[in-house]
Amino acid sequence: MLTSSVEVLWTARYDYQPHWRLASHKHEHFQMIYFVSGSGCISLAQEEYRITPGSLLLVKPRRLHALSPSSLVKTLDIKFLVKDRWLRKLLLSATDLLDETEPGIADLFERIRHEGERKGHLYRELCNLFLAELLLLYLRNDNVQTEISPNDPVEHALSSDRIVQQAAQFIRDH
Repeated sequence: MLTSSVEVLWTARYDYQPHWRLASHKHEHFQMIYFVSGSGCISLAQEEYRITPGSLLLVKPRRLHALSPSSLVKTLDIKFLVKDRWLRKLLLSATDLLDETEPGIADLFERIRHEGERKGHLYRELCNLFLAELLLLYLRNDNVQTEISPNDPVEHALSSDRIVQQAAQFIRDH
């Protein structure tokens, strides 16, 4: 079966009422939240961020976070693992919140959720593939430096593989 550098653990769509609060908590995995509508504040590692429709939040492992909606807030939410060291390193250095993202981000969240609910043939692989695309778009929107370190033998070996290079070029081009 296909192996993956990322693994979707859980996905959901939530409606947070203005009088309801998501208490401060943390977990061992990554989480990404797309804000479909509404407004409020996110507390993340002792920083406060205003959220608006289209905001995209990346919660890194073991970071305290909480939500205080000021209106009805609708979200799409994914919790996931990152197994690839290079991708994990990039995500850990990425910005916590993006206010402007590419069109199609919400569609990727919905595709992951739909596949997970449907549980059709190869659904896990498709969910992980869509998540990988979502994370690469996040990093591109954040302008994270993605050069591979020549001092890391595993990453250097991957970068010298012709097929991996072609796949990376295709992703950059598209």
